[in-house]
Amino acid sequence: MWQTALGWREILTRILEGFVIEANVTPAWLRNPGTNRLLKLDLYSPEAGVAVRFIGLGPT
Repeated sequence: MWQTALGWREILTRILEGFVIEANVTPAWLRNPGTNRLLKLDLYSPEAGVAVRFIGLGPT
């Protein structure tokens, strides 16, 4: 299933070409409201207004 995530990552990278893309980021503003734990994004482009998390699609 991790190959699916790689495929989506490739597609999104091509769509967002020309934008700054950060990988595996934990922004200070993204917190679980129940636990106050910081959450992680797999891809983030603040310039494009896009944040992506591949839940359950990556290798452990």
